[in-house]
Amino acid sequence: MSLLSISTPTVLINNISYGIVPNSFSFTEGFGEQTVRAQSAGGGSVAQVYSDNAEMKYSTVKFSMFNINLDIERIRGWKANRNENVIEVIDSNSNFARTFKAAALTGDYEVQLSADGVIDLEWKSAPAQ
Repeated sequence: MSLLSISTPTVLINNISYGIVPNSFSFTEGFGEQTVRAQSAGGGSVAQVYSDNAEMKYSTVKFSMFNINLDIERIRGWKANRNENVIEVIDSNSNFARTFKAAALTGDYEVQLSADGVIDLEWKSAPAQ
């Protein structure tokens, strides 16, 4: 059996497929961060105290797009749509899929107007499904 890495995923935003810059897609699952602390349990023993940081329980999605006029306008629309966007990433060759609901472009993205310009997008969303 051959194993294939996922390098050419399909990216859908609000149910429409978009082209992205190759090798630019990355995400976090949205499990957040955890803290493990030690507490004295007496007699020289220690017990762990584990906690979830609820403030960090969101996914981050990052990818880049080329500076095509049509995409620049689409990106403006996604930004104006606040956190009402849905991003799906799918690779049918490996049966891989993740959905990111309540996705918002949180940064003020920079549009590079040049022959090799790209637009780097960073989204935050509900944890991946």
